[in-house]
Amino acid sequence: MALTSDTDTDPPAILEVPLLALAVSGDRARQALDDALQPLRLRARHLGPLLIAAEEAPIAQNQLAERAGVDKSAMVRVVDDLHALGLVRREPVPHDRRSYWIKVTPAGRRTLRRARARIEELEDDLFFDLDSDDRRRAQQAVLRLARGVAAATSRDDGARQL
Repeated sequence: MALTSDTDTDPPAILEVPLLALAVSGDRARQALDDALQPLRLRARHLGPLLIAAEEAPIAQNQLAERAGVDKSAMVRVVDDLHALGLVRREPVPHDRRSYWIKVTPAGRRTLRRARARIEELEDDLFFDLDSDDRRRAQQAVLRLARGVAAATSRDDGARQL
């Protein structure tokens, strides 16, 4: 299903439903991101938790799940993947046998740098038609949309952190 139209005056029906257009675009963007990250053995689902863990190290795994807006059981799988790749370490939290600190390894930091470079290239490809001001405004709008979606769909007592 293309998101473009053969004519400028007759947009495809999908574009007439903004949420549907956003969902389809999001799916395609996620696939493009997965493809860009594949040489690093990462997927889009790994990127947010890895970025958060790098910025907020050390962070408890349950806090990482909350900050990333990911279900705790799904976060276990993500951290398992990152650990298997040597990108993070798990360390027991003192005085809490059920909790683990998640710490990004030097290999994880190197992989993040490479991932960011690939993401910049992908963004240049995807947003080729936007000048720097349009890109800045689009980024701000996407962040507002993400916060609104998180707040509207949160199963918790308020908006999830993004």
